[in-house]
Amino acid sequence: MGSKNSLLEILIKIGEPVNRFLVICFSKIHYFFSYNLLTFLSIYKKTKHLPGKGDLQKQYAFVKVYNQLKSNLGKHDEVYFMDGVHPLHNSINCNGWIKKGTEKAVKSNTGRDRLNMNGACNIAKTEVIIHEDVSVNAQSTIALFDKILIHQPKGMIHIYSR
Repeated sequence: MGSKNSLLEILIKIGEPVNRFLVICFSKIHYFFSYNLLTFLSIYKKTKHLPGKGDLQKQYAFVKVYNQLKSNLGKHDEVYFMDGVHPLHNSINCNGWIKKGTEKAVKSNTGRDRLNMNGACNIAKTEVIIHEDVSVNAQSTIALFDKILIHQPKGMIHIYSR
């Protein structure tokens, strides 16, 4: 490790946050040159999200049917949107400045399995009913339906699920 590299390498080694600006300044001061920003951005970059593309015609059809349903609801009728979720209870790795040939570990918890929850949301009342189980399956869905029936003993229950 040369003396010119030592500060940057120490920061990377101890896991200190090192941003693009710091690296550009460091290279300019210690090496008397500056990275071309476009070249630099191709060295260190993050992944990007790819947005989901919904079918516009299906969305318009759903809104039409949903608005019609809402306008015909009885006094005690409710609409719920239901889905199962499986959130992870752990850290998520991302990118960073790590010296070639070395590994940087991220502490994680005990490795607990993911949570399995089935839920229904009444957006008119901003209420959520959740059922947690070993897995999201037919039995856990029936258990969620039972909770909804206890929560709303009167009127029709309309459920949308993906």
